Amino acid sequence: MAIRTSSASKRPKLSKLRLLLLGLGLGGFYFLLPKFGNFHDSLALWHHVTWPWLGVALIALAATYAAAAAVYVLLALQPLRYFRTYMVQLASMFANRLLPAGIGAISVNYAYLRRNHHTKTQASAVVTSNNLLGFVGHMLLLVGVLVSTRVAVTTRQPTVPKQYIVYGLTITAIIVGVLLVWQTLRSRFLKAIRQLLVVLSGYRQRPGSVVGAVACSMALTSLYVLTLYACSRALGLDIAISKIFIVMTFGVVGATAVPTPGGLGGAEAGLVGGLILYGANSSVALGVALLYRLLTFWLSLVVGAVVFIALERRHYM
Repeated sequence: MAIRTSSASKRPKLSKLRLLLLGLGLGGFYFLLPKFGNFHDSLALWHHVTWPWLGVALIALAATYAAAAAVYVLLALQPLRYFRTYMVQLASMFANRLLPAGIGAISVNYAYLRRNHHTKTQASAVVTSNNLLGFVGHMLLLVGVLVSTRVAVTTRQPTVPKQYIVYGLTITAIIVGVLLVWQTLRSRFLKAIRQLLVVLSGYRQRPGSVVGAVACSMALTSLYVLTLYACSRALGLDIAISKIFIVMTFGVVGATAVPTPGGLGGAEAGLVGGLILYGANSSVALGVALLYRLLTFWLSLVVGAVVFIALERRHYM
C-alpha cells in the first residue's frame, strides 16, 4: 500500500476500489444490525456509561499499539526506533480499516521495514513471523483459559430466534466447506510456516527476542480482552474476564470469516453471539459490541488516518 519506489508517481494511493470495499462493508453491517436486537435500546445504554471503565478501555487500547510495536522491534532484523514503530502501528490500523484480511497493516509494516534497511525477503519474513506469532500467542492464551478456568456456557437458555440459528449454521457450513475444498489456503499456510522457520533459524543467537515477541503478542491479545471487558463493565454487564476472552475469540473468527474491511459486520456478529451465549440479552450484547468496535475500529480509523498522513509526509513508510 505505502511501499515506495524510486518514482513518486508509482506510489500507491487510496483507490476507488478500497473506498468501494469500505462502503460495501458498512452497508452490510447496517443491514445486519436489525437482526441482532433492538438497536435503539442498545444505543440508549450509552447514556448510562460508566466513565472510569471507559477510560480503562481507552488506556488498554492505547497499550495494544505499544505491545504491537514491541513485537516488531524484537523481531526486526535491523534496528528500529521504538516510538516511530509505535506510530507506524497506529497508521497501520488506519490502512487495515480500508482493506480486508489485514492486508492494509501488512502493507504498511512491510513498507516501514523496507524503509529501515530490510531486504524484501527480510521484510516479508518479519511480517509473516509477526502474524504467526500473534496466532500462536492467542492460542496459548485460549488453551490456558480453557484448562485453568473450565469456562462453561451459561445454563440459561438464550432467547435467540430460530432463524438466527439457521443463519449461524449456514455460515458455519459455508466456512467449513471452504476450508475443506480450498487447497490454496492449505498451501499458503504451509508456505507461511516455512517462512517462519527460516526466519526463526536466524534467531539462534538471540532466542530471547523470539520469547519476548511471543510474550508481547500474548500481552497484545490480553489488552484487547481487557478493552472488551472494560466496555462491558462500562455498560453495566458483569461477566468474567475469562468468558470475555472466549467472546473476543468469537469476534476474531467472525472478522476473519467475513471479507470486509476490518472484518466489519463479522466481528460485531461474533461478539454479539458470544455475549448472548454467556447470558447477556440481545440489546446489551449489541451495545457492548458497538462500543468496543467504536473504539477499536472507528476511533482507530480516525487517529490512524492522522498519523498515517503525518508519517507519509516524513517518508517513514
